[in-house]
Amino acid sequence: MLEIKNKNILAIGPHPDDLELGCFGTLFKLKSLGNKIFIIILTQGENKGVSDIRIEEAKKSANLLGADIIIGAFKDGELTHNLDTISFVEQYIDKIKPDLVFIPEEEDSHQDHKNCYNICLSAARKKYNLICYECVTTLNFKPNLYIDITNSFNNKIEALSFHKSQIQNLEGVKFALAGSYLANGFKLDKPGKYFELFNVRKLII
Repeated sequence: MLEIKNKNILAIGPHPDDLELGCFGTLFKLKSLGNKIFIIILTQGENKGVSDIRIEEAKKSANLLGADIIIGAFKDGELTHNLDTISFVEQYIDKIKPDLVFIPEEEDSHQDHKNCYNICLSAARKKYNLICYECVTTLNFKPNLYIDITNSFNNKIEALSFHKSQIQNLEGVKFALAGSYLANGFKLDKPGKYFELFNVRKLII
């Protein structure tokens, strides 16, 4: 699947910084293969910061990836699976025509993450390959896709570094993430390698 080249890749998140934590290592890897990256963030993260600051942080992170970014104005903490949110995502899916879409995992303790999953599932109901990424609030995650991000791990950390309003101790976060992703490598008998984990929800071949 990661041999996809010169295609459109879409990643959708409920808040600024969710994608950086969940799948940015993989997005950098896909970018290196010549794919075009698009990002949709549904809210402006105002519940845990100032929306203007969080929008600017997300834009800087997306620019590092060379991604086109779309930021919605749905209320943080009250993201709802309804016609408005579905139509918002669907219009960009119809325009971008992505070959692969990254979305949050369904089982999550945060209502925005869970509803973002349902919104994306409805908006991409006609087709599209859907892959779920793990958030810090994901529950009972059962990955079935393991992507080596060893060569893009530092890019992922650099992207996270832009979110200064949310991450005051970047070195601590880097240490924690490195340990987690290295542990994934050990589980796969790939010591010294960093892996992001995913759950393939829909795959059309």
